[in-house]
Amino acid sequence: AKAESVVIGSDHYSLNIPKGYCFLKPSEPSDSIVIKFLNDGNKGINKVIMSFADCGQLKLWRAGDIPNLNDFGYILVPTLYVHKKINISPKKYLFEMDKLYNSQGSKIINSGISRAEALIEKHLPSVKVNETKNLGVLSKDSHALYWGLLQHLNTDLGKSKHVVGLMAMSFMKGKPVNFYLWKEYLGNRTIYDLEQLTALWVTDIQAAN
Repeated sequence: AKAESVVIGSDHYSLNIPKGYCFLKPSEPSDSIVIKFLNDGNKGINKVIMSFADCGQLKLWRAGDIPNLNDFGYILVPTLYVHKKINISPKKYLFEMDKLYNSQGSKIINSGISRAEALIEKHLPSVKVNETKNLGVLSKDSHALYWGLLQHLNTDLGKSKHVVGLMAMSFMKGKPVNFYLWKEYLGNRTIYDLEQLTALWVTDIQAAN
């Protein structure tokens, strides 16, 4: 997808989304449900910079032909740092995040899981969360730290499925910038492929900024 220029605080960022994905539009009734869910879920915690989904699924979702989106993503910046910077190098930031999440990561992530599950059932009533499994830090590179989650969901059509989420914790122009991708889980290969896609996405954005 073509990169978009986004202003966060006083800084300009060139941000893109992975190939095959399209932006969610507030003017689309179905998209607005997900956009509201993301905004409400991150209120006072993160600013949602952009959100998107697999183009093929999005077309079917908007037409009412599928009940839920499986493959989607978004970019978040902690609200505290929208207009503020941290005087630290990206390398040092990732080192400190790695240390923090290895010692307290489960506690940090688990504290947000119950809130997220309640919001899913409020905004997406066709989905029920049965279980969320914390996969921990899956990998790291010079651009980001990659954390995984696995959720077991039931839909109102009686379908049971698993979805995997990847969070890439990154640091750009003095701000924490976090990248998220979700995909239906179809085996361990799904996690590997999603990890590779997320890493490529973050690397491309880092190179453009």
